[in-house]
Amino acid sequence: TWGPFLIGLLRNMQPQKILANNRGYLTGSLFVIACLIVAVVFYSSSSSKPSEFTPAISSQPTVAHMIHLRAGVINTQSTPGLQPHARPHLFHQESKQSDESEEKELYLITFRSQISEEAKNAVKAIIAADLDQYIPDNSFLVYTTPSRASMALTAGKTDTHDSFVSWVGSYAPAHRIAPEVKSLAHKEGDRYDLLVTLARGHPSVDTLSSKYQSLLTEKGITGAEVGNAPSDRVLITLPVTDAVKAAEILSEQKEVQWVEPKPKMRILKSGSHSIGKLH
Repeated sequence: TWGPFLIGLLRNMQPQKILANNRGYLTGSLFVIACLIVAVVFYSSSSSKPSEFTPAISSQPTVAHMIHLRAGVINTQSTPGLQPHARPHLFHQESKQSDESEEKELYLITFRSQISEEAKNAVKAIIAADLDQYIPDNSFLVYTTPSRASMALTAGKTDTHDSFVSWVGSYAPAHRIAPEVKSLAHKEGDRYDLLVTLARGHPSVDTLSSKYQSLLTEKGITGAEVGNAPSDRVLITLPVTDAVKAAEILSEQKEVQWVEPKPKMRILKSGSHSIGKLH
């Protein structure tokens, strides 16, 4: 179709005549070229955007998967947690028996998304404890039995709805010791005060004070003095050279939540007193 147009152009060199005689060819050709340009632009713009059916993949965990403790950070995507309760349909029938046979321990519970009152109430009903010790992000420290902790993974779960909880894991001994204590490993000096914070709902402080005194003596720390402290805590005075070893021993006790140096009182300009931030 381009033959007559090109021959006429070469022989006569009369553009107006050529356009008049070949207007149909030219119009059709321009239309085809315009369609090709539009197709190329559309393909380029669409190929530069990710497909709506392809989820974004990131090598970094999202904030909701990180638990920020004073003694470390837990990535719940790479840290093994508890498995869901083996027989959730029998949990309510067996919970009384398990409460009597199992000792309570400290666990971290991470919620799947923004924490609603509905989600909190569902978990509290299972663990039989309050959720009042929040830890960023979307997590709580709780003191409950192993059976109740594993059952928390099923809170709110139905055939059409995921559980409110995405991860439940043990509160490791290494995360219960203040970094300041670990720095005493090579320090020399006189006696040192350790303050032990207990889990809420723990056994009596008097019972635990006697237990810790015997435990430390058994482990070779003979110069420790164990007594009660305000707010249901335990105060331990011992040689500074034994402080790190004592903290590691105490952190392995199921009811121990935090071991730190006894906060020193400092006098403010106003004359009032302030105690350092506690865990």
